[in-house]
This record gives sequence, C-alpha cells and structure tokens, in this order.
Amino acid sequence: VIAEGERVPDLPVLDEGLRAQGAPGVYLAGDITGLPLIRNAINQGAHAVRSLARELESEGQKGGGEGFDLVIVGAGPAGIAAALEAKEQGLRACVLEQGSVAESVRSFPRGKLVFDQPLGVPRVGELWLEESTKEELLGKWLRIVHREGLDIREGLRVTGCERRGGTLRVLAQTAVSEGSSEHGEAAFVDARRVLLALGRRGTPRRLGAPIADAMVDHVHYSLADARSFAGKRVLVVGLGDVAMEAAAGLAHQPGTRVTVAYRGPDFKRGKRRNIDTLRRLASTGRVELLWSTTVEAIEPGRARLLGPKENTQDLAVDCVFVMIGNVAPTALLEAFGVSAS
Repeated sequence: VIAEGERVPDLPVLDEGLRAQGAPGVYLAGDITGLPLIRNAINQGAHAVRSLARELESEGQKGGGEGFDLVIVGAGPAGIAAALEAKEQGLRACVLEQGSVAESVRSFPRGKLVFDQPLGVPRVGELWLEESTKEELLGKWLRIVHREGLDIREGLRVTGCERRGGTLRVLAQTAVSEGSSEHGEAAFVDARRVLLALGRRGTPRRLGAPIADAMVDHVHYSLADARSFAGKRVLVVGLGDVAMEAAAGLAHQPGTRVTVAYRGPDFKRGKRRNIDTLRRLASTGRVELLWSTTVEAIEPGRARLLGPKENTQDLAVDCVFVMIGNVAPTALLEAFGVSAS
C-alpha cells in the first residue's frame, strides 16, 4: 500500500485494505505493520479507514445503529490520521490511548526531524515539516487534535476483545502508575470495526521492583531531553544501545552524576561506537558502571541495589531511567485474532 522503509519479518498478515487475515473487522496501521516512518503511519491510518468505510457502506452499516463505527487503538501519527479520516468519512469514531496523545512523538530526542516531502494529513492537507523540531511537530499535532475535536481517551490500556455478533467489544483498563497499589478500573467500548494503530516495539518492560509512591513520577522509560536532568543524580538500568545512548547524553550535562546498573558481568551487545563511548566516559569518571547488579527497590531519594556476591548498597538518586527493552504487543494481537506471517 505504502512502500517506503524496510519491512521486518513475522508481520501480521494483511490484505490490500490493511484488514487482518482471519480477524473480521480488525485493521492495522503504523509501525506494527512493519513499515517505519511517520509518513507511512499517516498514509496507512487514512488508507485503512477509507477501506473499512467502504466495507461498512456496502453492508449498510455506515453511521447507523448504536455505538461507534470505529475504535482506534493508539493516538500516534497513524491513530490521529485515522481519526481525522474517520471524521472526513462521516464515521463515529473514538481513540483509546494508554498514555498521552502523540506519545511516540513525545519520546523523540530533542533535535531536528527532516522530511524530504510534505506529509499529507486528512482534513489538514499537506503539512510541511522539513527541519521541524520535536516540539514543533508535537505542537502541530496537538493543535490539529484540538481544532478537529477528536474523541481521544487517554489513560486507557486496551487489554483484549470480545466478539458479540457483528460488534467488537474492545476491553480496556484505566492506566495506573507503576508501583501503585491501586488497580485500574475495567472499561469497554463497542464498535463495528477496530483499527490497531500500534508500535511494533510494544510497551516498555517494567522494572519488577517496588517503587515508592514519592518516586513513581521520577522513574522514566525514555529520554527526550537530557538537558532537563542537568545537576541530577541519575541511575540508568540496562545496557542496550538505548540505555548507553541515554547514559552518554546525560553524562554530558553539567553537574549530572550518572550510574549504570547492568545485570551482566560485561558488555553483551550493542553498537561498537556506543560501547566505546561508555567505556571512555567510565574511564574519565563521567559514568559509573555497576556490573552484575539489579534493582531491589526504589525509595525516596535512593535506589536499593543488589550487586555481586549478594552485596546490597543504597545509591542516592533523583531519578531512574529503566531501559531494559520492550514487551511486544503479541498477546494483544492474538486477543484480536491477528496472526503473523
């Protein structure tokens, strides 16, 4: 449909309209289809909605009956473009987002985003973003969402799907902060079609250690702007490329003390330049590397660590970055009946 960017293996099986094979009424768009880039996500979101709108119209269901014509899961570029196209098509649609609108854009590092051609956004027209910063891009998206009055429901994590005749019941749960003793409340939305506008990487893998309520807002899973943490005592958990790049960026901020905790005894994988950079920073004292170390708990102002030979230590911290990979949305796709190639 929109072929730019290299596809990856084990992808959902889709037809030309981006409808999932073997999962009636379910469509996919965005990174989950294996095509990266914002431009592809926008094009696919709009294309999928045009396809399902034609299908609903041929069945005499477009805009009729109770409930929604379409539920969109994910409010990134694909989901927002889909919601805009749904409005253009006269469909009743809502968007469920476990985080915030344009969460994927918010996680971009500070800097310039270069596009070699304008983005065609439904109801907006061509959106030229050559040399646009992350903040400018995010601002444009939020203004579009507000102006068009899109029904986007934040803080709802989709957990599954039930089929009820010709209706899909999308099951969700209100999001709660990691470490909180509270449980999210169950919710559901009924619709005739569902569009999964998800990221292929899924959601960040959680720490698995207790986090004090006072520290919940100081535990992060991505780094958008290292300058915001100048002068802070920072713990980075993990040693993949994302973790190493974050540690290096933080270490270059004035007055920032960076400690990296990794469960292994040495570098295991990663780009050579990232490994060399971190070794150089460690040799000059800009970064402290703690090998064979895991996090036992995060308490106000400190992280309790378990190191080699079961030795424990308390590390003074202002914030913690957990960068230990992502949980792919495999289970969620299976819940909607979507199979991979």
